[in-house]
Amino acid sequence: MSSVETLRVTVVAEALWHRVPGGTGVATLELLRGLQRRTDVDLDAVCAKRSQEAVSQSPVEVRRTRLPRVALYEAWARSGRPDISSPETRLIHSPMLMAPTASTRPVVVTVHDLAWLRRPEDFPRRALELYRRMWKRVSSDAAHIICSSQTTADHATSAGADADQVSVVYLGGRNLHSWPGSVSGSFGVRSPYILSVGTAEPRKNLGRLLAAFEASELWRDSVQLAIVGPDGWRYELAASLDGLHPEARAHVVAVGRVGDAELGALYKHATAFAYPSLLEGFGLPVLEALAAGTPVLTSSTTATAETAGAAGLLVDPTSVPDIAAGLKRIVSDDELRRTLVAAAPGQAERFSWSRHLNETVAIYESVVG
Repeated sequence: MSSVETLRVTVVAEALWHRVPGGTGVATLELLRGLQRRTDVDLDAVCAKRSQEAVSQSPVEVRRTRLPRVALYEAWARSGRPDISSPETRLIHSPMLMAPTASTRPVVVTVHDLAWLRRPEDFPRRALELYRRMWKRVSSDAAHIICSSQTTADHATSAGADADQVSVVYLGGRNLHSWPGSVSGSFGVRSPYILSVGTAEPRKNLGRLLAAFEASELWRDSVQLAIVGPDGWRYELAASLDGLHPEARAHVVAVGRVGDAELGALYKHATAFAYPSLLEGFGLPVLEALAAGTPVLTSSTTATAETAGAAGLLVDPTSVPDIAAGLKRIVSDDELRRTLVAAAPGQAERFSWSRHLNETVAIYESVVG
């Protein structure tokens, strides 16, 4: 592609309508924002037929297909059609698994994780069948697959994708503008506290985190556990809370969903951040905690180990005793805390949306030749 030629890219913007946007929604929004600013890309965004406004506001107008979401996804999984390209489109990019892989234009698909394959028990049967059929098309027909971590790339190749077809492009972090001062008393949270952020769903492992917090007995020293994030699916936080020792339960604060400014303040003033997830494609909350300079505890067995690097204390997410021991160390071991805090800025700087965008556009250019 010459230096003066613009590349018309049609992006599937479906994730902007997800009730709980999560990492896919954040990544889609940042992709659209970045492509919209570039002079070498002509951006076109598409979604299913809808009447409601997006949960996350697109920086560009999003045109609708003729099919509503469920029908569109079923059609793509069954046949790879309908095509969504405009006459000027040279490449389609779907930042999620669902994609029109039978398009006459090359299709790039971002796969953040293969949770449906690695943890099928977390998904309804109909969703599993949809994802399996769609993955079969993506792995055989996509011009290129972008993965958010080496962990996900390894899962993709073990599930049938050609290694030459797969690239790792790490995500970036959000700029969370922190409140000045402390968060003492806000949302019922007071220092010292351990922060956990994420959608309440089985793979976030909140049940074991709560059990580990109880077992650590940090609550006897007035340490709180603050759980931030929206309700998700197939997990009831209240049931896990009800099973705790009453005094431990009194030191757990279920904050729920908060705005970015409040979230930034909660990260900044936390004693530690705990994210012992069972499966992640990247783990944006880990990166957000690193950027805030907060000591991070996370899983040794999934992509968050890549994201945290040497700035994280890694634990076995299936072991309540291991998580509990990690919580005690990350709160009380001053030397460990200094080491993690010192490593956090350098690790966080490895990931940026500008780098993500440049590497993504380089893949576009290699695909279209």
